[in-house]
Parts: sequence; structure tokens; C-alpha cells
Amino acid sequence: MANYEKFTRNGTANLFAHFDRTLKNNSNKDIKPEQTHLNYNLAPDQISSPNEILKKRLAQVKVLKRKDVNVLCSWVVTLPKDFDGDEKAFFRATYDFLENKYGSKNVVSAWVHKDEKQPHLHFAFVPVVIDKKKQVEKVSAKECVTKTDLMTFHDNLQVYLESALGQEVHILNGATKSGNLTVRELKIAEKEKDLKRREKTLSDAEIGLVERSKTLDEQETHLNDKKAFLDDLERYAEKAISELEEPKPLGDISKQREISSPGQIELNFKPEDSFFTKESRSNFAFRVVKSVWKFAQKKVDETIQKFNHAKETCRILAEALGTKSADLTQVKKRLDKWEKMTPEEGYATFGAIAEARNKTSGKVQNWDDYKEWQNEQKQKKRQQNKKIRTQDFGIGY
Repeated sequence: MANYEKFTRNGTANLFAHFDRTLKNNSNKDIKPEQTHLNYNLAPDQISSPNEILKKRLAQVKVLKRKDVNVLCSWVVTLPKDFDGDEKAFFRATYDFLENKYGSKNVVSAWVHKDEKQPHLHFAFVPVVIDKKKQVEKVSAKECVTKTDLMTFHDNLQVYLESALGQEVHILNGATKSGNLTVRELKIAEKEKDLKRREKTLSDAEIGLVERSKTLDEQETHLNDKKAFLDDLERYAEKAISELEEPKPLGDISKQREISSPGQIELNFKPEDSFFTKESRSNFAFRVVKSVWKFAQKKVDETIQKFNHAKETCRILAEALGTKSADLTQVKKRLDKWEKMTPEEGYATFGAIAEARNKTSGKVQNWDDYKEWQNEQKQKKRQQNKKIRTQDFGIGY
């Protein structure tokens, strides 16, 4: 794609500083300073400064002494994203096309920038034409680049490049089919697209916030039910423990009816039983009592084991209740915080999470992930500052 702009004398200083990257406090955030050394200039005169070349050429031609006269024009040609050929050959052929069209002696600079999103060529030239009446060279951007030129430029450039490079070159795209847009207009269009993407992200985040709020409500209800259940269980356990630890008095044991004793069993002993056992009544009675005692002792041991198990279960449930209560308190604090948020704060919070998710390739999914990622960034920043301070004081070097 390509776009065209015109400049007066007052607008050339910042433009030249942008070309050779000497502009301080550049507002273009797309520039990557670590790649600036890859930029190169295709103009024939690379010794003189662009301002000197411009002044020299303007002194040779007729130019009106008005502040609003456009003394410099610029074509910005961007390397197509689907171009799979030699990048330098593309820009060299593009430069030859523009130089043939506007004249080599009118070329001021032709910087190729590789330190932005997509490599592109800034071809700056003085718009010189022949005055038909006086047959002298004069400056006229309107006559040099006409509306017809603007409409046919992309087609002509594409035909030339395909012939010079021997391959398909797609100069036309959605931004150029309807006409040439300025760099500012293209950046505004790009910003609008980015804004729409951000609005969609915020909308998705808002939907996620509503769903999260519903989930938290359901979790709070679930936790309340669990808490009520644990309260009931705790009361039951306390009652059971109090009954076990404080048994009712048995009273006078001598008055209690015996379950079995040697004398009582001996009275009920039948002669036919001895036919099978071959033992006396007393031995048989003692053996029965011993069996009953072992059975009773086994039941007591089982009861004690169940009691200890119930006690341990109550302890675990009490710990779980404490943990769930802490979780519920945290959930309530977060709900209170989100309910007090204004829409702007909500958008800012979830916009920050969405931006962090984009920077981390989707690793940041929720608020906890975002806080952890933010702490990591702060730690990296502290380490970087510490390293810079160490270098400044010459420690370790």
C-alpha cells in the first residue's frame, strides 16, 4: 500500500528528524529503538543533510514566497505482508519507479524504516514542474501530483514492480482501493480498529464479571449450606461427646439384674447337654461366662474405636469449617469491592486483566493471575533498577 502527503517549509524540520530518527520525544509508539540501526537511505546524496538538499534545489527553481506553499511531497510505500521475495529488491525497484517519475535531482531523501510494525519507504521529493508559459522550472505540488496520478498510482506501481521483480506484488489493499489515505488517517483507522477490539474485550470482560458474580452468589449459597450442616454436625458431636464423657451413674451394682453367672447358668443346666460336652455343670457355666465376657469386651472395644473415629471426624470438620469460613469472608470482601466499583473502575480493572492476558499469551485468566503477574513485573523492574544502579556506581565492573 502507498499514501501521499504534502508539506510546507515549516513542516519539513520534524519530518526530516523523523526520517533519520533524530527527533526527540517521538510520539510514534510503534518505533522500536533497538532496530533503528537497520534503517537505510536510498537517496543519491547521503552526505548533505535533507534540509541542505531542499534549500539547494529550491534556490535553483521558481518558488512563490508564501508560507502556505507546499515545497516538499512524500510517498510512503509499505512492503505488502504477503510479499515473499527480496525485501531490498522491492524497495530498490520502488525507488527507481519514483525517481523516474519525479526526477533524480528532485529527490531529497528515501529512507527505508525497518524499526516499525511493517518495513516501508519514505520517498521525499521537491514537486518541480515546467512552467508552460515561461518554460522554467517551478514548484507546484498541485500540478506535480494530480488527482489522476493519485487514482492510477497504485496500479502503475504494481505493474512496474511485477515487471521488475518477475513476481506478483499486491500493492492494492482495503486501505487503498477507495483512494489514498494519509499516514495520519491510516493511523486513526488503525486506532479505531484497536478501540473496537478493546470495546469487545471489555464487553466480554463485563459478561465474564456478571457470570463470575452469579458463580460467587452460588458459591456463597453453597458455603452457607455447608456451614449450616457443619453447625448441626458440631452440635450433634458436642452432645455425643458430653454423653460419653459424663455417663449416668449406675447406682448400686448389687441391685442390678445379672446377665449371666455360674450359679444362674447351673440352675438352668440340663443333663442332656453334658452328653455332648462331657464336662461338669460348673465348668460349662464358667466357659459360658467367659465367652459372654469376651463378646462384651469386643463390643466395648468397637464402641471406643467408633467414638475415637467420630471425634477425629469432628476435628477435621471443624478445621474444614474454619477454612470455608475464611474463604467465605474473602469472597464477601471481593463482592463488596466489586459492588462498590464504578463502571469506569470496572472497565479499567478488567481492561488491565485483558491487556495482561494478551501480553502473556492467555496465561492471565482472572484477578488472582493478574495480581501475581503484576507482582512479577514489579519484581523484574526492581531487579532492573538495581542492576542500573550497580552499573552507575561501577560495582562488579
